[in-house]
Amino acid sequence: MMCATETGLTLPEAKQFLAIAADEAGDKIIVTTSLILDSFDDNMELMRHAEEVGVDGILLGYPPQFHSHTAEEIYEVTRQFCEATGMHVTLYPSPHFHFNRFHNSGFPLEIVERLAEIENVVAIKVGELGLYTDLYRLVGDKVLLGCPVERYAPLLIQGFGMQWMGAGCYEAFQSPERRYLVDYFNLLLAGQTAEAMEIYWKLAPARQTFEQQFNQTVMTGTYNWQQQKFYQWCVGGNSGLTRQPAMKVHTWEMEMTKMAFRMIDIEPRESVDEFIVGRANYRRQKTAADNYLSVDVSGLVFKDAADQELAISAFAGDVVVLYGGGQGGGRGRQKMGPGISRAAHKRQRAIPGSGLCGRVARFCAQAGVEEECDPGSDP
Repeated sequence: MMCATETGLTLPEAKQFLAIAADEAGDKIIVTTSLILDSFDDNMELMRHAEEVGVDGILLGYPPQFHSHTAEEIYEVTRQFCEATGMHVTLYPSPHFHFNRFHNSGFPLEIVERLAEIENVVAIKVGELGLYTDLYRLVGDKVLLGCPVERYAPLLIQGFGMQWMGAGCYEAFQSPERRYLVDYFNLLLAGQTAEAMEIYWKLAPARQTFEQQFNQTVMTGTYNWQQQKFYQWCVGGNSGLTRQPAMKVHTWEMEMTKMAFRMIDIEPRESVDEFIVGRANYRRQKTAADNYLSVDVSGLVFKDAADQELAISAFAGDVVVLYGGGQGGGRGRQKMGPGISRAAHKRQRAIPGSGLCGRVARFCAQAGVEEECDPGSDP
């Protein structure tokens, strides 16, 4: 499991995130974290914290502001991070960083060769087939190469012996109940290519939708984190929006994503309100609302200004505020009453004959609240 921390989190939040992930994973799941924060100091602090809380490894990137003057500078800063931790290190020679002036692949290959000699460098994440081929030739006998692009897995496993795939937004292709990518990858590793390719073709609708959405931003050097959180939410993740600056996920993109899920027999979640605030927050808010509204009014008697009893159905569409405490109510109630009265009077002007003003006047009088409506103006 890879924890992406360059997603709008503050450093304290990123630390808390890693502590929770490591605690939940225990000894059942290998946990890694990306190190692509805004400065080397933050990256170093997060790396040391990660090791303290039980994270197993790091995906080592570089701050967006890092502008190296020489390839040797890249080697030195990377070596310092590797030697400062006992965790395993996955190198990330991505074209997202400002290194293409040293090599057209986006990362100086001679530096990768030297870094592969460091003891705790165990893997390299590579997203481009040409670079994968060249690194396999140069360091394939020293480290494990992995590619996150699921469509390349059959080629890379059969032709290059790839043993791992990641990190990627694989929630776009599977759910806890339908573990398509897990089964697909395991079948390929077991040499059961025919069975694996059946899953490959089944996933074509999700693949086409995901790549159309994902590729709009990936080569600009960033990701649409809100869109990726939408994929996760659709199949059971928590969601909740990220901080600005952040790209958006539009309604038509949400509907396209849901359609793709349904085409691979996964039923996505439905309430966009839940997506916006996150499942946990939504559940808390809903529970609070349910508790607040769970009032038994069967024993209450409502009367209008003429002291005529009203059925509760007469209040359909009205907001009824119940005050406790009788005539000895506190200051809060005394301040609230005039506001309710004004609101009722305003509504009556908008809806002639509603009778709401008189009801509020009668109710406020019974509750010992000063009101500002003239019951006589109520038709």
